[in-house]
Amino acid sequence: MMGPVPFEIPDYFTVEWYNSQKVLRKTDKEIARELLISLPLLSKWKQKIGWEPDKIYKLMCGRKRSLDPIQIRRMKKQGLSNYAIARELDVSAQAISYWVNIQ
Repeated sequence: MMGPVPFEIPDYFTVEWYNSQKVLRKTDKEIARELLISLPLLSKWKQKIGWEPDKIYKLMCGRKRSLDPIQIRRMKKQGLSNYAIARELDVSAQAISYWVNIQ
C-alpha cells in the first residue's frame, strides 16, 4: 500500500522567485493559491529552498517614504477620506491621519 505522491518543488521556486512575489506584496495565501498548494506545503517548500524570513524584510525596508503634505491637504479638500488617500498614495491610513492631524 502506497501513500500519496508528494508534490515536487518546481524548478522556478527559488528564494529569489519567492522574494520577488513578496516584493509584489503577495501574501503566502495568494502564492499558495497560485501554485495550487496548501499553506503548510508552501511553508515546507520555503524551508527546503533555504528561505530566511529576515532577508525579505531587509529587502523591503529602507528609507521611509516621505509624504507631500500639500498633496495630502489637496486630496483632503477634494473630499477624499484618509483611507482613500492612503490607498492612492500606497501608505497606511494611520500615516495619512498623522499628516492630517499635524496640519
